[in-house]
Amino acid sequence: MTEQKIAAQDIQKQEEQYRLPFETNPSPMWVYDAATLKFLAVNDASIQRYGYSRTEFLSLKLPDLRSPQDGSSSRSDAPSPHCGMWWHCTKEGKPLVVEIYSSPVVFEGKAARMATAIDVTEREAAERRVRESEEALALAQRLAHIGSWEIDLTEKRDRAKHPPRWSDEIFRIFGLEPGSVPVTHDTFLEFVHPADRAEAKRAYIACIRTGHPYTADYTVIPRDGTKRFVHVECYRVQDAESRPIKMAGTIQDITERRRAEELLREQADLLNLAYDAIVVRDMEDRIHFWNKGAERIYGWSAAEVLGRRTSDFLYQDMPGFIAAKNILLKKKEWIGESKQRRKDGGTVILNSHWTLVSDEHGRPKSVLVINQDITEQKKFEAQLLRAQRLESVGTLASGVAHDLNNILTPILLTAPLLRNEMATQQREALVSLVVSSAERGAGIVKQVLTFARGAEGDRVLIQPAHLIKEIERIAQETFPKSITVRTEHPDNLWTIEGEPTQIHQVLLNLSVNARDAMPNGGTLSISAENLQLDDHFAAMTPGATSGPHVVLKVSDTGAGIPPGIIDKIFDPFFTTKEVGTGTGLGLSTVIGIVKSHGGFVNVYSEPGATTFKVFLPASNRGQSEQQPSHSLVRAGQGETILVVDDEANVRLAAEALLIGAGYQVLVAEDGTEAVAAFMQHRDGIKVLLTDVMMPFMDGPTLVRTLRRLNPELKVIVSTGRADNAHAADLEALRIQACVAKPYTREKLLATLDELLQGDRLARAPDAPYLV
Repeated sequence: MTEQKIAAQDIQKQEEQYRLPFETNPSPMWVYDAATLKFLAVNDASIQRYGYSRTEFLSLKLPDLRSPQDGSSSRSDAPSPHCGMWWHCTKEGKPLVVEIYSSPVVFEGKAARMATAIDVTEREAAERRVRESEEALALAQRLAHIGSWEIDLTEKRDRAKHPPRWSDEIFRIFGLEPGSVPVTHDTFLEFVHPADRAEAKRAYIACIRTGHPYTADYTVIPRDGTKRFVHVECYRVQDAESRPIKMAGTIQDITERRRAEELLREQADLLNLAYDAIVVRDMEDRIHFWNKGAERIYGWSAAEVLGRRTSDFLYQDMPGFIAAKNILLKKKEWIGESKQRRKDGGTVILNSHWTLVSDEHGRPKSVLVINQDITEQKKFEAQLLRAQRLESVGTLASGVAHDLNNILTPILLTAPLLRNEMATQQREALVSLVVSSAERGAGIVKQVLTFARGAEGDRVLIQPAHLIKEIERIAQETFPKSITVRTEHPDNLWTIEGEPTQIHQVLLNLSVNARDAMPNGGTLSISAENLQLDDHFAAMTPGATSGPHVVLKVSDTGAGIPPGIIDKIFDPFFTTKEVGTGTGLGLSTVIGIVKSHGGFVNVYSEPGATTFKVFLPASNRGQSEQQPSHSLVRAGQGETILVVDDEANVRLAAEALLIGAGYQVLVAEDGTEAVAAFMQHRDGIKVLLTDVMMPFMDGPTLVRTLRRLNPELKVIVSTGRADNAHAADLEALRIQACVAKPYTREKLLATLDELLQGDRLARAPDAPYLV
């Protein structure tokens, strides 16, 4: 019994030895049966931390505290007092992370273990957050192709605790396995391209010495030998006493970014090489891209327009712009023509192609605009259209002129014959009126042909005063009485050299325009003056030459010409008059005639007054030949003339005129009749007078046929057309003379006299003259 008591006392002493620290320990402690794992005792800290009462605790076993996420199993024979980390749950289910320290004890005579649970829940959470942050940093570095590094600078710091460090991404950038090479700056330099190596070393040493951080881009050659690009950032780290302790920084692989930037640069260069304007605007019409082509077409630089709304300064037709935007939103593109503004205030016509650009969600993001400048093309098309219209007018005018000339020719040929039959002065005056009207009609036909076909009239000396007087008479007789006509010119007005009908047309067109500008009446002033143009004026004025000029001035007191259209008034078919009241050819005819005479036109206009000044070079050939005298021609000596024309009136008039002038005449309706007549009278026919345009056999064919029969036959051709369709044929046939319809008695007889002059001097040098 003594031994048993001693043992019991020892156990009691042992239990008392652990009881005080057990009960007062701030950390949970418990004693559990080593065999059954049933709790035998728990301290107050366990009850407080786990939420069980002492009775509840003692009814539990050790596994009842463990969390379902803790898959480890208890070991009663743990060789070390430290049993590791465990996941426990409180009575309410709150998870706890605890470190368990246990040791074997004898409790109430049983083999047991006493354990202390250290709550490390917050520490474990912090460590977990650090691990997650490091993992996220590593992932971010890998995704961004950026790695971090540190290199210690002091020898006092424990290199084992502060080793040089490259993140895994730096190893990957250089094609290495993590930790496979020493981490030094020299190792980094080994991968830098030789062309950048010296600069990289210099910048690193400078940063160590000065503490100034630096960034740089280098070319590197990784382990696989490919060329790549990295962006380096480096800075010096200091301690609290401003002493350098380490170098740190980042290395980022920017190869793909460099290649993308290069591609973008190449694409931007290509876009800038494009002749067309390429513009990108957002859905609020603000400009985000403006290429060199746009700068050239519009005149604004990219810096001047980026961020501005196109609708604020480009578009003239806003309703059309809005309609185009609606179509774009519906059909994803719009193609059409657009008139837009230039920086200089001008207008540019564009062939425009809009494409709607959407984001990754399919929402409209921006508009790609490609504009082709077609301003010159439009001008050319308009000029071509005008030319085609003029060609049509010319074709029509030439045909009409042919018919009118055939009508006028008999009048001009027979009227002089009638004059000789008229006994009284009054009747002779009537015949003179007929002749004058026919000549004026012929002149008008010639003027129409001059405009339509560019045909040139005969140039003679003109006294502009005579033309001004004629225009004054026409204006006073035909213009509204509410318009006052005034004329003025010096007595010594210089003469000009030109085609009278054309200069007459210039004054008439300007006067008619002046009349139309004064619907409520006003004053029309027509004047002329002599003016010596000096070299300075000629140099400053397009189309001008120095020297003596006659200035014809036509002024009105109308509303004036709006500044916006004054540059267009000389364009063909441009008119401000209502449809059907103006052709738009008046001023274009004026400018064409004046330029063909070596002159130019100036126009001055303001509200209440418009003045046209026509500058024409003065002639140095003396006085006017406006009123030519009738030259004397010899009478016919019975020579036979073969007259061929498909117009019966022309044949009859020519036959009567020639017979009356002393000639014998044979007539034929066309070329076939003429050949038959020539075969019968070939030895007697001296001159062939033939029309050009005839049915069955035209004039050139007739001439060739008769010339084979008589190579010495003299030929005069007459034509009522001005298109010179047979000019080449006639020139090859060596025609001696040509008279344009309608020709006068004097013209025809003078031409015959000139052709037959050689024969007449030999046969009858004293032949009488005709008056």
